[in-house]
Formats: sequence, C-alpha cells, structure tokens
Amino acid sequence: MDSDATQKQAIWDQCAVEVMLVVLKSQQRFNYEVAAQAAADAADALIEKREARRT
Repeated sequence: MDSDATQKQAIWDQCAVEVMLVVLKSQQRFNYEVAAQAAADAADALIEKREARRT
C-alpha cells in the first residue's frame, strides 16, 4: 500500500470509529448494522471531501 492509500485508510478508520461510537451511544438499543453503515458513509464522505479539496 502506498503512503497516500495508507493515510486515507487511517483517516477512514478514525472517522468510522468516531461515528460508530456516537451512533451507538445515541441509541437506546445497540444496532450495530445501522452504526456501521453510518460510520462507513461518514468516512467515505470525509475522504471524498478531502480529495475534492486537493484538486
């Protein structure tokens, strides 16, 4: 993996974990599928936003 891909993965992982924790804490009953999807969507959006700023 090149350094750019490694950096993107690290950013994605960090964002996903943070969003998953927020979603899980906000639900009365843990729904891991909803939390995982929200985390993935947020992380994807963050990466897209960062890439758009570069161009």
